[in-house]
Amino acid sequence: MQKTLNKAGRFAQNASFRSACYQTGSGANIRPAIHHPLVDSPVPMTSAPGDETAASRHLLVVDDHPINRAVAMAFATRLGWQVAEAAGGERAMALLTERPFDLLLLDIGMPSLDGENVLARLRAIPALRHLKVVAYTAHALVEEKRRLLEAGFDDLLIKPITLQALAEVLGGAPSADGAPVLE
Repeated sequence: MQKTLNKAGRFAQNASFRSACYQTGSGANIRPAIHHPLVDSPVPMTSAPGDETAASRHLLVVDDHPINRAVAMAFATRLGWQVAEAAGGERAMALLTERPFDLLLLDIGMPSLDGENVLARLRAIPALRHLKVVAYTAHALVEEKRRLLEAGFDDLLIKPITLQALAEVLGGAPSADGAPVLE
């Protein structure tokens, strides 16, 4: 009997996962790295060198799962974004108050401070009230999307993500040859 792989399974089947181990003052940390032909292949950017449209866009990816963060970050980087990451809502709030971001990709289901609570806190801060916030979730139900948009999210991205789906949310879709078309 042949099993059918979903998108995440097909992605993982073609990816190689490696971990980098490094020492900090409080112990060892393991950082996973994803290597996949779609992520690692060089992509020519359609914006000219010195064009600040792509290079000046800053994205914060917030997800408690390191593989999900790594995939989103790799795709966004490929699309020309400057990317930072946070493993949870508390760290995201700290980063958002330290430096400016143009867009926040925010996982909904995180321990301690979930995405909906992060959004509520953001919308209460005048300087961050207009930040574009995209819900990042595995829940694809129509009711869930409606609820999240009514809660104040600007858009919804369903996991597992694709380069095309992320590009559409970020404002630039890849062309037929794979190069991002930046608006």
